[in-house]
Amino acid sequence: MPLDGITTDFLCRELSEELIGSRINRIFQPAAYDLSLHLWQSGRQEQLFLSANPSAPRAYLRRKAGPNPKLAPAFCMLLRKLLTGGEIIGLEHEEGERVFSLLIQVRNEYGDLCEKRLVAELTGRHSNLILLSEDKIIHDAIRHIDHSVNRLRELMPARPYLEPPRQNKHSVSLILAQGQRELENGKIPSFLLDGSTDKNLYHLFMDTLGGFSPLLVRELLFRARLPEEMTFAELKDDEEKVLAAALGTLLTQCAACEARPSLYASRPGDTSVYDFHALPLTLLPRLKECASLSAAMDEFYEARERKLRFIEQKKAAVKRLSRIRKQNSRKLSLHEEDLREGEKAGQYRLYGELLQASLYAFKGRTDRPSHVSVKNYYDPDGKELLIPLDPSLNLPGNVERFFKHYRKAEEKRRHAETFLRKDRAEEAWIESLAVALERAENPEDIQAVEDEIRHELRPEGMAEQRSEKAERPLKDRLNPGRPSSRKKKKARNTLPEKKQKQVEASPVSHNFRAYFSQQP
Repeated sequence: MPLDGITTDFLCRELSEELIGSRINRIFQPAAYDLSLHLWQSGRQEQLFLSANPSAPRAYLRRKAGPNPKLAPAFCMLLRKLLTGGEIIGLEHEEGERVFSLLIQVRNEYGDLCEKRLVAELTGRHSNLILLSEDKIIHDAIRHIDHSVNRLRELMPARPYLEPPRQNKHSVSLILAQGQRELENGKIPSFLLDGSTDKNLYHLFMDTLGGFSPLLVRELLFRARLPEEMTFAELKDDEEKVLAAALGTLLTQCAACEARPSLYASRPGDTSVYDFHALPLTLLPRLKECASLSAAMDEFYEARERKLRFIEQKKAAVKRLSRIRKQNSRKLSLHEEDLREGEKAGQYRLYGELLQASLYAFKGRTDRPSHVSVKNYYDPDGKELLIPLDPSLNLPGNVERFFKHYRKAEEKRRHAETFLRKDRAEEAWIESLAVALERAENPEDIQAVEDEIRHELRPEGMAEQRSEKAERPLKDRLNPGRPSSRKKKKARNTLPEKKQKQVEASPVSHNFRAYFSQQP
């Protein structure tokens, strides 16, 4: 789920307790929009992970470090220069907003203490990580936003920092302060309605409750047992009382910091992680309760990354199998065409035999006709058969041509039948792998399919060539370098010898001939 304002409130309280007083030891940028701060405090290490990825903005304490690039990007190098060794002295956050700032005390190039701000804007597709100076001038941002993208709020170096625009919603503390009496009387606070009683309940609360995500609004309506599409004007008095009680309970849990970070499944009986939240939800079946919100987020996003890797791995395997299927389909069509041509062998043989048997009838004929009519001895009625000829050849030459075509077509038919059996078997094998890929539920299943593909499509003889090359002495495999001038001169003065040594066939061609020699 996207990080909502309520969860961000709980997260900032948790990070304030854990991070204040820590020193920044190392800084990494594992991905284009990700940042990893390695912190040290009182003999223990922490890793603060910040991400401005538009699809999943987040911030939490991570358990294990991810891969880091060998060459750090420019933003990471600037952070290393300005923040390494700095101490986190505070965390600023406005209630219900998905933006917070880390206050970091560092020493400048003159050795004087100064303050930097690392701002994390976790606002969906507009997310960003920004480093500010003490007077809120932007040093740099992980995503540059110039006037062509947003002419009102540029996030570029040397520009003054402007905070993101606030949403016109009511915070939890404001609702409890101004609408507590109405909630206790079983009424929805009038300032939340703002005269919009014709809106359905879902959009009404999404437009007025600050920090509430779609999931949390659905949780509110689920607790009140009310449908999302119902309008406020359609509510009965007892239904409004139930809704006001559910809203009051939810707001009280937020204000009292009653955090119960947990992981949830999408439906009962499902064991895969679907979502997380800081508040206890009744809308989704709970999988487990975590020790902290960071632990819940770490486990959720780790499972999400595993799922994404599995999807990408499955997509790559499907693409590879599709390519193999296309190749086999092309082979199959070529061999079917060869078989159709090979089926003409009987006709070529008939033409050759009848023409050869009728040569005596055309004895002394010097012209070269394009076709002749001969008696078909294989026909019970003894009808005449019209045979097309090649005018560039005489009659004996046409006889030889027909028998040559017959032998060629017969050979093509025989080999095409052999290859078609192999192609159809390979097609069935490909379909079985496609079914296995479709039913794959974990990376091990996909790896088994890839191993099967790699084993079956391994070129014949390649293993033998590799083993022979590996057995050669090292000095024979090293590059001898350029020949000296004496060797060049000797090579020029030496007469070339006759080729007495035949080129040895490669293991691949040898196996190819051996394969066909065994065919019927």
